[in-house]
Amino acid sequence: MTSQRSSSCQALRLLLAGSILRALLSTSPVQASNLGPSEAFLRYPPRPMPAKACACRVDMQKRAVPSGCPSPWESIAGTSKVPPALKLSPKGDLIEAASNKMAQLHGINWFGWETESPTVDGLWAYNDAELPPTSAVSNASINALGVDFWGKRTMTNDFATVVHRMEALGFNAVRLPFNFTNLQKDLPAPKWDATEFYSCVRDPINYINLNKTLDPGLSHLNPEQLAAAAPAYTGMPHPPPLKPDDDVACAATWEVPFESSYKAAEQYGDKLQLSMCNWYLPQGQGVQAIHRFLWQVQYLVAQGFYVVVDHHSYQDRDPNMLNPALFAANWGNLWRTITALPGYAEHIKGRVFADLVNEPSRWGCQWERECFDAQGQKACSAGAWLYHEAMRAIHSWDPDVPVLANAMGQAHVDPVKFPTCTKFFKGMNYGEGTITRKEVIAATGISDPLSFFKDMPAGSSGKLVLAPHVYPATLTGLGVDTQSRASLFARLDLSFGLKALGRDLGSDMQPLDRMAVILGEFGVPDHGKPQQPSSLNPTAAAAAAAAGDFSSIADVDVTFLQDLAEYLRGLEVQGATVSWFWWAWNANSGDTKGIVGPTDTWRDVQFKKVQLLTQLYGLRPWYCNAAADACPCRGAGCLKTTTTGSSSSSSGSGTDSDGSSSSSSSDGVQMLTMPHAGAAVDFANLISLSLSIGRRLKALTPNTATAAR
Repeated sequence: MTSQRSSSCQALRLLLAGSILRALLSTSPVQASNLGPSEAFLRYPPRPMPAKACACRVDMQKRAVPSGCPSPWESIAGTSKVPPALKLSPKGDLIEAASNKMAQLHGINWFGWETESPTVDGLWAYNDAELPPTSAVSNASINALGVDFWGKRTMTNDFATVVHRMEALGFNAVRLPFNFTNLQKDLPAPKWDATEFYSCVRDPINYINLNKTLDPGLSHLNPEQLAAAAPAYTGMPHPPPLKPDDDVACAATWEVPFESSYKAAEQYGDKLQLSMCNWYLPQGQGVQAIHRFLWQVQYLVAQGFYVVVDHHSYQDRDPNMLNPALFAANWGNLWRTITALPGYAEHIKGRVFADLVNEPSRWGCQWERECFDAQGQKACSAGAWLYHEAMRAIHSWDPDVPVLANAMGQAHVDPVKFPTCTKFFKGMNYGEGTITRKEVIAATGISDPLSFFKDMPAGSSGKLVLAPHVYPATLTGLGVDTQSRASLFARLDLSFGLKALGRDLGSDMQPLDRMAVILGEFGVPDHGKPQQPSSLNPTAAAAAAAAGDFSSIADVDVTFLQDLAEYLRGLEVQGATVSWFWWAWNANSGDTKGIVGPTDTWRDVQFKKVQLLTQLYGLRPWYCNAAADACPCRGAGCLKTTTTGSSSSSSGSGTDSDGSSSSSSSDGVQMLTMPHAGAAVDFANLISLSLSIGRRLKALTPNTATAAR
């Protein structure tokens, strides 16, 4: 099979594919079965949700008491916190649709929907010794409550309260991995002994803010200042409000006094106050999972977040990757369902984005051709075709949706599993790989994304966001030489940096359009254990341990985060603002661990990570507003870009010892001005670098691409 198709054949293929796709999106279930396994096809419309698909409480027999589900817009906030709609500008910037101000997402990945758990992960957290035991109240009180177990708490087990903590820590966006098969399923019946739907202890919001979501290094600040800066809770009310048609059991009390012999923690006062965690989330028999998923998406928007939904599959053979028509039909039906949600145009449009597929290199995917495994079976269709058809389907329902594209065909894959799809650029792994330079592609044999960029469907032109994943070699295992500053900068230049500035070329030697960039994932290994607090100074270590922060990040990985931040800041200085999503919130992320931990309680913020994101990447937790010097920021996201195409200038300039230029920002931080400003390329050096990643790339852009675009 040839690696390139003629333009006429390509145009004919895209025309035919579009006609087939439009037919498939309107097929009956019988006709749709031609797309592949029935469980892999997300049908439209979803089955209606039963009238009482939520629960106001569980009774003494561990049975849910049914209740009607509220709208995700019925929180305390209503629609008052909905963020400004975003769009891509003609110049390729992510901007606010109404004001044209530059936008930047400081996001967090929260996985769960792509696993067997039909919700975001961690709401099942358990084993929290801080909670009052059943012996803290009398038998009469237990009978009044109607429950005899409350081993959960709102701070960690309640979706709405966890969202409050994310907001308090400064995140303004959430990336939700899912897969289409899971959305099609029915929700399982809740299990009382291992469920997120159960009676739980109400944590006072001031306690959550000031005791559990405050950097321990700032506990010396004036309590009145902290209290004034602390965010109000604007989520779903606790306990659940009574509805006119609720069962009488819903009216049972949620508060009883502690026994006089019980010494309660200060935050709980003199009485036990319970609620029903996640009472507002669809659950129970006959409820399709997509209803809960979209409830959570809408709720996040209502609380001020942008949401990226990401098809994230762990299947060895994902039917979506084998069949572009199925992939397109699924994305089309999902976006059709989203656009049919009440208030889509006013409150959802421009706040929810599609991330087409997570790390397609796991199936050996190549941009311009199919990939076959060692047994000769097709593992992945041509990536450009997959992406084009999915984008066409999404934009048939909303032509303005920014679509994130993870890279493929240039990262390391298993050579035994995919023997014909193994060419890679040294150091690239997971979701990296959009190099387009002809000389590099020729020298390395990596897959060429030119057809993806140049044959974009007409309705999707200008709606693409590059969404690379960037991790250090200490996590990918691809050699410490690829983690050096010079190697990292050179690789990122070629992959997405030049494209973010509109100064890159395709393999046809023609200029490429400027492109928005969002880091869909980045993070570093966390080696911490509960017995091993972070290697901070003794005072800080003691405070961190007391706060439950046991994260431990190696110096080499701190350096990686500093280098990556400096690289992104260099792009920002030149007018390209890159958004990002940290991996991950989840305490059970095996190699990186989470923003919260440990793995049983998910209770304690790992502030070492929050500090790095604050100091290097511009995250602004709530306590940054309590004092002027509470949160120094010296990395990406610290510059203030306010209008389309504008950027902050910096004073001072010079030349580094390797010949690359540098400048000092107004806060005195030394930062590299990426060599994208060069006027000519030593392509021999470029090819050598692509093979060895041995030294800094000195000059990149040929004369044909020097003009700003």
